[in-house]
Amino acid sequence: VVVGGNTEAGSYLCPRLVQAGHECVCVTEDAGQRPFYAHGPEESGQFWDKVQVVELRRAELDAESPGLFGARVGGMAPDVVVDLACSDLAACKALVSSLKGTIKHYIHAGSFHVYSPSAKRPWEEDRARPHPVGLYASEQQRMERYLVDCFHRERFPATVLLHGGLVGRGWAPINFQGTRDPRVFDAVLKGWVLIPDEQNKKGNLPLHMVHADDFAMTVLACIQHREAKNVLGQVFNVCPELPISVMGYARGVSEALGQKQPTLKIRQWPDFQHSLGDRQLAISAYDRLLRMPYASGGKLKRVLNLEPRPLVLALGEACSFAVSCREQLQGAREVDPAFFVPKGCEEDYLPAAAYEGSKPGYVFKEGSKGLGYYVDRGFLIKHQQRVYEFYDGQSKKDTSTEDWQWTDSIKYIVMVLLMAALFLWSFYTSERTQGVFVFMTWVPHMFNRLPRFPPRPFTSSIRIDSIPGVKLGVWHSLLPRRGALDKYTDREMQRAAKHCRTVLYLHGNAEARHKQAWKLRWYNETLGADVVTFDYQGFGDSTCPGEAFSICPSEVGVYQDAMHVYDWMTRANDEGGMGIPAKCIILHGHSLGSAVASRIASKLSDPGTAEGRSPPGGVVLEAPLSSVRDVVNSHWVVSLLPSLVRNQLDAFLRESLKLRFEGGAHAQLVAPPVLILHGERDDVVPVQLGQSIYDTRSASELGRGSANGVPQTDILRLPAADHDTVMKQEEAMSKVSEFARGVWGG
Repeated sequence: VVVGGNTEAGSYLCPRLVQAGHECVCVTEDAGQRPFYAHGPEESGQFWDKVQVVELRRAELDAESPGLFGARVGGMAPDVVVDLACSDLAACKALVSSLKGTIKHYIHAGSFHVYSPSAKRPWEEDRARPHPVGLYASEQQRMERYLVDCFHRERFPATVLLHGGLVGRGWAPINFQGTRDPRVFDAVLKGWVLIPDEQNKKGNLPLHMVHADDFAMTVLACIQHREAKNVLGQVFNVCPELPISVMGYARGVSEALGQKQPTLKIRQWPDFQHSLGDRQLAISAYDRLLRMPYASGGKLKRVLNLEPRPLVLALGEACSFAVSCREQLQGAREVDPAFFVPKGCEEDYLPAAAYEGSKPGYVFKEGSKGLGYYVDRGFLIKHQQRVYEFYDGQSKKDTSTEDWQWTDSIKYIVMVLLMAALFLWSFYTSERTQGVFVFMTWVPHMFNRLPRFPPRPFTSSIRIDSIPGVKLGVWHSLLPRRGALDKYTDREMQRAAKHCRTVLYLHGNAEARHKQAWKLRWYNETLGADVVTFDYQGFGDSTCPGEAFSICPSEVGVYQDAMHVYDWMTRANDEGGMGIPAKCIILHGHSLGSAVASRIASKLSDPGTAEGRSPPGGVVLEAPLSSVRDVVNSHWVVSLLPSLVRNQLDAFLRESLKLRFEGGAHAQLVAPPVLILHGERDDVVPVQLGQSIYDTRSASELGRGSANGVPQTDILRLPAADHDTVMKQEEAMSKVSEFARGVWGG
């Protein structure tokens, strides 16, 4: 039984099965719909006459009674079931449950989209992978894992075959522009066509498709050798040895169509999109080209001794057909976007048809299912797969977020020498020079190799105004990613406000907002919290004031930036804000960010300076500093100096230091509960400074007692943690979870 037997793969598979002597039943949604491949060799049509066609509407039957579709398929008493049309895990589970113990082999056709597009290529079946891009890909990966697990736990005879797209006679293949428009091949014949490019790859965006007949032969080989070879419980990539680049595709097809010297003009994506004239078509093309991974067919060749034909040959045949039958192919069948919505989850998705610039699709509006926010078959965050490759491969237990290279040792030595020189220079100069030493905004450019694109759980990268001339780069997971804030609907605004679990993260010096993104992903995944983070002026992609001689960043400017983001989060919807109640927000400041968190929380706690604003629900201070002066005086290098020199240094800091960041003094004035986390191995901000903040605050009026069961002041010292690994400790995660649930009320 072939479920989806009149699809591209089934159009070749069903005749092959009959030709090999099998009885074949084609299960289709529409018995009147002809298979794609009905105009090939003469014998193909003869074999199709021997295929029994049965109409079963999967979604309707399972909606009528869960598992009814599987029962109907099982009622045909098949030996083998090949499922070519399963798009979500619920449907897969329903069919498998009905077939357990009754069949000899179950073959599932999946997609290369289970692999994230990655620089680590080619993808092998059994290699660890990051989370894939998009809802459709997520469902494909979940089905693959479920079937392999069924074999290992229950010996269910499953095999999964993955492919990156099918080509053949009967339908328009994805062309080298990422569309299915057969007129592109006419342009090749005329000798002039545009080739899309991105990041100056010179037309080397990869496509890794396979001929549908080669896929059909792989299914036959799996059926024939399921006992003799290691086929059951396995995943196979069905693909040629090498992919083809869009430039190679264009040249190969040009030669196959008789155009020996076509003019192929490479255009960067913005220019190419403009030349198409159809924004939605350009988005769809970019989506296809960017999401097409490159996989290895080595396992297929090693186990089944199969090697699909080279893509140039497969595409030559398919493109010749597309040119000769282009008029019939103009109305090619398209998949309904609802096809990608898991059964039972319809209410969790918003139709995206009304969203500006999006193709018909669905946006996941909640984070509870763990699938993220996406417009499938629509916008992708540019180059987001590079971020997924890194962040999804990281464990919260990792001791470092970056790999140290030998060149970094040289950079480190140079950096230390420069810092020493700048520090001495700052003895006699201004706040601007001291800021180079205190903020160290140049360090991420030297050492940080992480891409600055939103990782999970962040799905939106926007810009908001701070003081005049300053635009702050902000990531948030409050809403689906759809562009400018003023385009969000009232319903979406209200959802974020009612959720009442929001964290505003304030990063430290010498880093940008992406450095600690794993920490806020933990908030999102463990506590279901919305998360917001941003770069202060002069950090990351946030700008500086345009006035001449302005100091950027500055202590006052950093405080103003944090307050502007807080105001944006708490401002009413009709005033351009998010409308988040202040009591629903927890400020989390790390290192220098702890002083920023203490400063704005203390200002909001004082009715005289709050200006009608309410303080946050709670404050988490991670590796907090009591002041810059205390950090310098407590450094181990300073402790080696003679006492006379130390006293002179302290006197200079007391009188001449412009950037003070006195977080300890501000923490005493914070009305909401404060949780302090500090690692005892911290050699940047010694644990004694965090302890001094706790001692001073707990002795103050605001720091005593508890509110709603949450201590007004609490501290956790972590023996195994250093400056950057506090939140990687189980004790810290447990403590923050307890604190956050107390603030948010469960």
